[in-house]
Amino acid sequence: MTKPLELIRYIRYQLSELGARNAHHEFEHLTRHLARARVCSNIMPATGPVSAGGDGGRDFETFKTYSDIPLTPDSSFQRLASGQREIAFACSLQKKITPKIRKDLKGVKAIGKYKDMVFFCEENLPVAKRHVLQKDAEFLGIDLQIFDGEAIAELLSDRDTFWIAQSYLQISSELMPASDASPDWYQELVAKWKDKQALPFSYVDFSELKSGIRRSTFHEAARPDLKMWIEKLQVYREKYSSRELRRWASYEIIVASFRGMASFDGLETIVLDYFSDLEDHLGTGDLEDAVTLRTYLIRASSMNLYPITAPRLSEIQERLVAICESGIIDAPGSGRRAELLRLLGILHLLILKEGKADLRTVVGYWNRMLDEAERTKFFPTQKFNEYYEYLLELYENPPELAELAPRLDELIAKRSGSKEAGGNAEARGDKYNNKNDMLGTLKEYQRARKLFYHGGDESALIRIVLKMAGNFHSLGLLYGAKYYALSAAWMSANPSKSALRTYLPNALLLVSEIEYSSGNFVGFIHYAYLSRAAELMHGSVTPSSTIAENISHIYGLLGLLKRKSLEHYENLKLGFSEWPTEIFGDLFAISSGPGFWNEGLIETITSDVSTILVDRPWGDLAEIRDVRWIALGINWRCTFKNCYETTVAAEDFISQLQIALLSISIEKADLILIPTNVNLALSMDGSNNSGGIGEIEFNGKEWHLNINLSVKKPKPKSNINRFGEILIQIIGKFSLLNTRDFMSYSTTWLNTFMDIGFSFRSYEEVLSEFTPKGTFVDKIKLSSKAPFEFTGVGSTFYSLPEFSGIAPNYDRNKQLSLISSRYKAAIPNIQYTARNLLTDALATNYFNSLRADGMKDWYLLCIVSGMVQTIKTAEILEFTPEVIEEILKISRQTETPQSALKPEDFDLSHLPAFELAFAPLLISSLELNTDHNLLNDPITLQTVKQRFNLRVDDVDHPEIFAWE
Repeated sequence: MTKPLELIRYIRYQLSELGARNAHHEFEHLTRHLARARVCSNIMPATGPVSAGGDGGRDFETFKTYSDIPLTPDSSFQRLASGQREIAFACSLQKKITPKIRKDLKGVKAIGKYKDMVFFCEENLPVAKRHVLQKDAEFLGIDLQIFDGEAIAELLSDRDTFWIAQSYLQISSELMPASDASPDWYQELVAKWKDKQALPFSYVDFSELKSGIRRSTFHEAARPDLKMWIEKLQVYREKYSSRELRRWASYEIIVASFRGMASFDGLETIVLDYFSDLEDHLGTGDLEDAVTLRTYLIRASSMNLYPITAPRLSEIQERLVAICESGIIDAPGSGRRAELLRLLGILHLLILKEGKADLRTVVGYWNRMLDEAERTKFFPTQKFNEYYEYLLELYENPPELAELAPRLDELIAKRSGSKEAGGNAEARGDKYNNKNDMLGTLKEYQRARKLFYHGGDESALIRIVLKMAGNFHSLGLLYGAKYYALSAAWMSANPSKSALRTYLPNALLLVSEIEYSSGNFVGFIHYAYLSRAAELMHGSVTPSSTIAENISHIYGLLGLLKRKSLEHYENLKLGFSEWPTEIFGDLFAISSGPGFWNEGLIETITSDVSTILVDRPWGDLAEIRDVRWIALGINWRCTFKNCYETTVAAEDFISQLQIALLSISIEKADLILIPTNVNLALSMDGSNNSGGIGEIEFNGKEWHLNINLSVKKPKPKSNINRFGEILIQIIGKFSLLNTRDFMSYSTTWLNTFMDIGFSFRSYEEVLSEFTPKGTFVDKIKLSSKAPFEFTGVGSTFYSLPEFSGIAPNYDRNKQLSLISSRYKAAIPNIQYTARNLLTDALATNYFNSLRADGMKDWYLLCIVSGMVQTIKTAEILEFTPEVIEEILKISRQTETPQSALKPEDFDLSHLPAFELAFAPLLISSLELNTDHNLLNDPITLQTVKQRFNLRVDDVDHPEIFAWE
């Protein structure tokens, strides 16, 4: 059942649609029934044409009742009757409602017999204007009550008045309000109806029976009563009931029988009757009920419960789609079109293509729905969002549906505020997180972060920033995590917002845990101390809290360090000269005593610790910091001098690089990065210029780049990333895309990077808030070498996966055409040389190894062609245009057995070099990055082979190589 607030919003939306449909009579009937239920029961409509004297400002009025004795013990008529006091009622759908109310007040005053007036209007009326009108009415001697759209919607959301909304606003049966929270209501209802028969024309009776059958259908404890409720509802299928009540009862009976008893016995005629006049019941509620019922029928069919004599499901489906499609054309306004587009999306969820829902078509309808919803004042976007989130979970977060979230959040933010939209995005992120989908989680959390920021909800903002830091942490992006956790701590420490201080201990705790995972144990000790101090001052102090336990971890880390390197252990002592031993104990005395750190082999303990680290233990004790992580298939490494200024700049840079890599992954921007090893040597020359990148070199194991971080700092609050240009250059250097394609494929991830990378304050500012220059960290004596070696990234962390599969710019038709041209050019010119080479064992083994790797004959022929050209041009000293023309002429000459080269004409010890020589031509033909330095890394050519399907693509061709 729908949440009360969402039901009120939906009713309010449908009220607003009455004006678009010019449904003045429906509004009059609705308000008259509502007045009977909530104001007074003795009401009769004003009848007769206006020409017979006019309505005198009244749409309906009370009649006098003189009976003081209740008709029945629970008579609602007697309870609500106004007695001999006469009340005038009026209603209007006009938008400029104040003049209308004043006009009707004068009309009622002219009649002279009314002292009370009740006015119903669709337009919302501010409290101040309502009070002014009531003062005016008081001056005329009339007590005026006004029920505007919001008030009417709330009154219609009650269970006993819901039938009015269902009748006149076309509210679906599925939206029936939740039952009374009292545990006894259902038993009281069963007792009331056990020996009672419903009146076939009573909407109130139907409403009570509907409550009972819904409870019995969906709650196992009430299931024994289900047959009774079905029998009671059968009365509405008699000829005395209205067609509306007959269809409503049919719906409830079908759903209850299938859902509650897994049976379809005797339902064929009811289903046939329900859908027999489908085209005559086109209200939104009727159509939504029909769409919902169709879903139940499809489920029954899949369970082999749906009888073959019942209406064909495909026919029902086609009729519903046709009704909605034609209704869009004839719709009186955007609200009606939006509802029909919503229903079309739901319908197409079960119109399968190759056994799957066509989600692209579904989202297409819903994007059009949101277009119309933006032009509709009260469209229930939050109600749709709840259904949307249900689908996301049901279909396991498919990208087609996920694309709808930003538009939906934006519209909800406009209608209900950024806080509510942010809550929706956060809830979706939580669901992704529960499924360990880190990228989906962060995409939703980032949207929530922006919405909470613009909505001014600081508590929610801190909460979501901490969640994002936790996700960065899980992905092993520890410096991005540290930036976010420090930002949350910085916001929590705001001296003017004491209420936010409760977040500070946990924010600093997260920073300490991130430092621990980084192997920066000096940093861990510092933030463990700060988080415990914050907990003592601002948190709920418990001896066994996680924050308190971190202090005991410090003893173990120090004890481990002492066993591994006494020199490093002693170097720490100066930094702890001001440690508050009276609060946290003497760290060095405790760590020198007995403890688990003294048990077992040091290698075993270190190995166990390393499984939960991304980097080496105590890495921040060395003069040169060495930071490592894995992302997008690349083993990243950053080295830098371990001094305050350089460390701040380097950690800032690394955090932004990690966020950039995350943004690429979130946006699925396949830049065809080579999965290699990269070492960035970070430094500062103090020039405060634009910074830059030195030459790139490959040493056989890893790529080495010198990065100058002396980059001008942006102005405060400026949305400019300090290292943006350098990061793009670095990532571009390891991309196989050419510059044009690289920038084209980078548009989306760069936008995401600017969103995620730009925090509320600079890294330097949030870090210095908690680690200013001159703290104990700076007093520690550093060593030339770290005490422990790097043993690999711990197994407890995820990492951003590399892109695999076919490259995004791969064009199979173009490639096959190019392969065909290569055969056509090579076979006549080198076929005999190629065959001759296979008579040599060295050449045969080499080419066989390429074939075993999956390479096709065209690839081998291109290598042979390059070998031949090398021999034929070996003596050319200068390549003039005339010489080049002569070379081309020679290369086009048809080869004969006599003119073919033999194995002894080549230096076959350099065969791999000939493949490498062909690689630039291959890369050029694929329109990739022309930086040939990348080919120094063997993984580059392997990546090209894999990503561009070179091991698969081939065309029919004459056999050249006699492999057998």
